[in-house]
Amino acid sequence: MTTTTFTERVGLAERTKESYEKNHAALSAKLKADEWIDELDEVVARAKALDARQEALKAEQKATTAELNAVDRAMYRLTSGAIDAAVGALGKGSPEAVQLARMRAKLHRPDPPIEEVQPVEPSPT
Repeated sequence: MTTTTFTERVGLAERTKESYEKNHAALSAKLKADEWIDELDEVVARAKALDARQEALKAEQKATTAELNAVDRAMYRLTSGAIDAAVGALGKGSPEAVQLARMRAKLHRPDPPIEEVQPVEPSPT
């Protein structure tokens, strides 16, 4: 059996409910058709409400990510400018200025490579 999508499962539930409504008399003779219809109605409504909420949260997350990225860039530019101003005010060769410049330079340095793990020979059995 192939996997199904949320939309397909909602459609199946809705079509099943419609079938129960269409064949209400025949089904009610052997089943509690009204209970099945009510439960299908409730579960479909709940599923749709949760799906709508999830989609809204995804949209909010996307917007928040874009806003965070913009603030992050602005924060870096401001910090870099503050370092440049402090280095200029303290004198480029002063220990404090060198320390500030190193903090920024360290941010841009790649991490040192991790040593490769050597394969272990299997033990003879």
